[in-house]
Amino acid sequence: MVVTEVMQHMTMPSLGLDAVEKYAGVKTIATAFRSMDLKAASFEMNDDPVTEDIQSGLGFAYGLALTLRLFRNAGLNFEAPVCSTWVWVNRATSGRSRAYPLGDMTREQVRAANKMVARTCIYLLVLSSLRLPWCIEQPVYMFMGAYGGDSLKPTFIYSNYKYISELNIPLPDHVCEWGSMESNESMVNQMC
Repeated sequence: MVVTEVMQHMTMPSLGLDAVEKYAGVKTIATAFRSMDLKAASFEMNDDPVTEDIQSGLGFAYGLALTLRLFRNAGLNFEAPVCSTWVWVNRATSGRSRAYPLGDMTREQVRAANKMVARTCIYLLVLSSLRLPWCIEQPVYMFMGAYGGDSLKPTFIYSNYKYISELNIPLPDHVCEWGSMESNESMVNQMC
C-alpha cells in the first residue's frame, strides 16, 4: 500500500528523479545527469554517515525512498557497492570461496559487506518489479582511468536492461595521453 501511494506521486516534478547513484564515491553518475539538466540524487556514507549508511535501518530506508522517487519507467538507478572483500586478492582475509561465498562471518568487514550486498539486492528487486532500469558496477567492460578515474582499473557494469549490459564503451582519444604514467604505460600501449 505504501509503495502504491508513493508510485502515484512519482510523476510529480518536485519529487521525481531521473537518476539515483548509490555508494556514490565522487558522484560521477549523478554529476553527469545533472550536467544534462536532469534531476539526480547521490547516496554516499561519507557525505552523511547517519542517513546514508546502508548498514543502518535509517540508511537502508532512505536509499529505498530515493529508489522510489525515480520517474516511473524512466529513472536510472546505479549501484556501486564496495567490492574489497569480494575480490580474489582479499580471499585470505575474507575467507570467501565458491564453497563459502559468505566468507568468514567472524569478521566485521565481511558481515558488513554481506549486509550491503543483501540490501543492494533488495533495491534491485524493487527496481525490477517497478520495471525501472538499474546498473550495478562490476557486463560493460571499461577502464575507469579513461573516464576520470585515478587508475586504469577495469570495471564491469551489470544491468537488467540488455542495451546497457551490451554497451561497448570506447576509450576516449585522450586515454593514450593519460597512459604516460610509467605504471600504466604497457597496458595503455596494448589498448592503443
